Amino acid sequence: MVFERGHGIESVRLKGALTLCVGSTGHASSTKTMVDAVARLRQRRPEIVAKAFEGIRSLVQNARLAVEAGDRVGLGRLMDLNQMILSGLFVSTEEIERLCGLARDAGALGAKLTGAGGGGSVVALVTGSAAADRVIDAWKAEGFWGFGTRIAGIDVPVLATTETSP
Repeated sequence: MVFERGHGIESVRLKGALTLCVGSTGHASSTKTMVDAVARLRQRRPEIVAKAFEGIRSLVQNARLAVEAGDRVGLGRLMDLNQMILSGLFVSTEEIERLCGLARDAGALGAKLTGAGGGGSVVALVTGSAAADRVIDAWKAEGFWGFGTRIAGIDVPVLATTETSP
């Protein structure tokens, strides 16, 4: 699904399945603190924040098209671009960047923070369960925790998960 303020929730048809890994930095963050930080940045540099938000809107629209078309490579690239914009808004951290880098180095098609940023978790798109295992192993080797999951599409009836802990 896609949610946009003022437009509500829209369903998205997933063609095929998505295999994802979710990795944790092990540190929680405050959504309020992150929202306040972006609001302060917006006060100081409104043009930069406005361009970043417009870039994110465009990426989300293209990501929806990629999901509906089953274009996993394109979706991964869009995730990476989204992470770059989020980093530019100062909501990423060294640990989030490390998790994203490890995932990409292990073969992820793309990776980005999830949630408000400032800590928390990363989601990485992979090609299948073998790739998920490589990403999770890379995270585990660096002391991070993560799990893999498969989201069934319109033509895929199975949901599977794998999990590791430090």
